[in-house]
Amino acid sequence: VRVMVIDDSPTVNRITADALLAAGYQPVITGSMEEAMAGDTIDSVAAVIVDIILPGMGGLEGIARLRAAHPGLGIVAMSTGDASMDAGHLLQAARGTGADAILQKPFTSDNLEAAVRQALDAVADTGKRKTRILVIDDSRTIRAAVEGMLAADRFKVQTADSFEQALAAHEIVGVD
Repeated sequence: VRVMVIDDSPTVNRITADALLAAGYQPVITGSMEEAMAGDTIDSVAAVIVDIILPGMGGLEGIARLRAAHPGLGIVAMSTGDASMDAGHLLQAARGTGADAILQKPFTSDNLEAAVRQALDAVADTGKRKTRILVIDDSRTIRAAVEGMLAADRFKVQTADSFEQALAAHEIVGVD
């Protein structure tokens, strides 16, 4: 499975590529959103890992464009934050632009692999993105019952016992 890494840091690209190779993926490295979107390379990958803070077209705009142009693409947003906004806020913003998973730098190879897996799981075998449904209820029984009714090949169901928990959970991203 080919996974594109879009980051302007050669060090991050090397570390991420090594971790992806060790996990059995085929990394494709690019240094900018413009480079990633040029040509047809993006059509040959199953997922992308996008740094949010990039020169030129930023990661948030890039994620929104990728989601619109390639709805079957798994998207992982990653960031360390910057002087104006911390990583948590940037990653929350990435959720709303269409990221399937988020990853805070620095990350471990296990965190990276889990995020890529989560992004790939968001895409059905048909190549279409699964409809993501969030069930929020303070009753575990109700959450389980609704999840059981909705769980199907075309739905990805996530649950939380409160709105606050849903906002804080890194695994709950871009619900439909």
